[in-house]
Amino acid sequence: NSAASATELTKKLLALSRQQSLNRKPVNLSAWLRECLPIARSVLGKGIELKIESMNALPVRIDALEMERALLNLLINARDAMGEEGCITISSQVRDAATLELELPTINSQSPAQYVELTVQDTGAGIPDADLARIFEPFFSSKTSDMGTGLGLAITAGIVEQHGGFIRA
Repeated sequence: NSAASATELTKKLLALSRQQSLNRKPVNLSAWLRECLPIARSVLGKGIELKIESMNALPVRIDALEMERALLNLLINARDAMGEEGCITISSQVRDAATLELELPTINSQSPAQYVELTVQDTGAGIPDADLARIFEPFFSSKTSDMGTGLGLAITAGIVEQHGGFIRA
């Protein structure tokens, strides 16, 4: 148990520092999400509805296990923000890089022409403006200490950025 715990902590720290090695393979986003649904629904509980909308079949190169970890972190944070009841909607679309109003990361000295945008939206009250700029910082949390470490969203950002993507709220 101690070795497994240490292994998991090391993975979290590597994800946080963006230094873990990824096992990226082409994955159909719709199929990947369907595979994630059973565990996602189990962590959300009975009072939270999970909707999947407009999933495209464009293949993406991801480490499926690491991206599942990132998605679950987002879902857990949404669940905690909503309380006992609410709805989380996951959707995706293909976006041309030229239409995004962001400074885009480069992969192998090139910026991709298209991105797949995966959106996770919940019916919670929202994040206060004062907290919004800090939610992806390590150890930042607006939750009580028994609700987590404040690493979940920082790890999620690390995983996404290591994939050459970006995350925003």
